Amino acid sequence: MRVLVFGNPLLPEDSVPLKLIPKLRKKFPKVDFVESDPEELEHESAKGQLTIIDTVKGIKAVTVLTEKDIDKFELCGKCSVHDFDLSWTLRILRKMGLVNEVWIVGVPRGMKEAVALEAVAKSLSSVLRSPRKAHRTGRRRTPALLMLSEIARGTKPSRHW
Repeated sequence: MRVLVFGNPLLPEDSVPLKLIPKLRKKFPKVDFVESDPEELEHESAKGQLTIIDTVKGIKAVTVLTEKDIDKFELCGKCSVHDFDLSWTLRILRKMGLVNEVWIVGVPRGMKEAVALEAVAKSLSSVLRSPRKAHRTGRRRTPALLMLSEIARGTKPSRHW
């Protein structure tokens, strides 16, 4: 099992998930915790499932969010294709049929590391025990969708469409 961990080490209110990685590796030795970025999600969604730990604005306690909550996420204003955040990326991956199951263990902004560790460990244990859905492969990745995913990652499209 692979768990993607997001955060910004330069911002104290957004760095707690990253600081938890070494401690979570000790608690869950069979889980691969990877420091990641929303722009890398397409590569991680091969099985149609994503498990993420990230800082979430607007919550008071560690909370597990799922694919059903994606449409509730606040969208940031976009000025360019470099402005895609987790919410936009998950919506695009879902629209492309690349993701059908998402678990986000949300850590409130500014939560103390020790408090977050116990709550994240408890939530993550629950997520890891959850039954997994089979990945639907019904949607074909058309050239237009491939180009959109490349643009969403902020890379120049690799082919001429």
